[in-house]
Amino acid sequence: MTTTHSHSQTRPADTAGHQAPITPGEIAVGVAIGRASEYFDFFVYAIASVLVFPALFFPFETQLVGTLYSFAIFSLAFVARPFGTIIFMLSLIHI
Repeated sequence: MTTTHSHSQTRPADTAGHQAPITPGEIAVGVAIGRASEYFDFFVYAIASVLVFPALFFPFETQLVGTLYSFAIFSLAFVARPFGTIIFMLSLIHI
């Protein structure tokens, strides 16, 4: 005999019909997943900066100079991040 259970909601509903509040543990899991995917993205770009980009974007330069140019462009991502955060926070405030 097989019994199947169907759950229409993952969280219990409160009396007003709204979902229960998100717990701090769920927030921590979401933040960890977001950070891990962000660091993975930077890791992949760093590997590509060494292996792919010098020959693809800077074929007229030596391997060393092309790699240094790739790392210079890669460093712009770390410089631009705070400015992007400020811009998106300001746009969120005005919405």
